[in-house]
Amino acid sequence: MKSIQNIMSEYAISINSNTPFSDACRMFKEMSIHHLPVTDEQKCLIGIFSTTDAIYAINGLSHRTNITSVKDLDNLLPIEECMSYSNLMTANINDSIEDVTTLMNDNHINCIPVLKRGKLAGIITSTDIMKYLIDSI
Repeated sequence: MKSIQNIMSEYAISINSNTPFSDACRMFKEMSIHHLPVTDEQKCLIGIFSTTDAIYAINGLSHRTNITSVKDLDNLLPIEECMSYSNLMTANINDSIEDVTTLMNDNHINCIPVLKRGKLAGIITSTDIMKYLIDSI
C-alpha cells in the first residue's frame, strides 16, 4: 500500500498559538482551507485549529454585546484556548494510506497532521484521500 507521503499536502500552512484569531480565520477564507496545524517555535505540533473550532468559539460569544470589531475577537479568543489539542491524532510520513484512512474513519475526523521525526511535515485530509481513490479507479 502506498504511503501518505505520496498524497498529503506538504509544507502545510501552520500558525502558532499567538496568531490572532482574525488572521487564522482570514487564512481559512483566502486559502480555502479548513484546518491549520498549530506549532511551536521548533515546528513541533501542539494542536490544530479548524473552522469548526472557530465556529464554536464565536458561538460561545453570542451573548456578548460589546463586540464591535475583529480586534475584539482577537482579544477574547486566543488560538491556544480555541484549538484542539487533547487526543490529537497524528500520522507518520511513512504510514500507509489505508492505515490513515482507517484512523480518520474510526475517529470521525477529516484531517491528520503528518509528522517526520517529530516535526510537522504536512497534512492529509479526507479530500486528499478522496482524490487518490478517484484517481485510482
